[in-house]
Amino acid sequence: MLTFDQLIVPAKKTITLRGVEREIRFVTAADHACIEAAFPWPDPPLGPDKTKGSLAPPVPNYEDEGYMAGCKLIEFKRLAAHAAIGLRYQTKAGLGWDSVKPEERTTYLTAAVEELSNSLAGYELQNIRRELISFTLSDLTADALGN
Repeated sequence: MLTFDQLIVPAKKTITLRGVEREIRFVTAADHACIEAAFPWPDPPLGPDKTKGSLAPPVPNYEDEGYMAGCKLIEFKRLAAHAAIGLRYQTKAGLGWDSVKPEERTTYLTAAVEELSNSLAGYELQNIRRELISFTLSDLTADALGN
């Protein structure tokens, strides 16, 4: 019978990155929450409500170019952060996802994102993310059972 403790074993698989086989591990919901906390969405600027008169209170302008550019930057940082956690990337300063204290995770993510963003192309980060997303329940169960 499969127990909860067996499910916490992180699933892993091998991918090829720049001709080298690398192991990636499942990124958990808790990991994802750390990424969201480290890289929150920007607040949109306020602007006039185009559906109401000039005396109406301002509303968030989600179509603002600066806001949309900020969202794209955060999405890219989150993409690199997923890759860093999945690869269990170790920063140049020696920080690793599994070795940092919970209160140091934002420091790790910031450094790892900066380093990976400067060394990997966007499509490489996308490929890593695609592989991370492709983990299925059967992959996780098989890994937990040692199959």
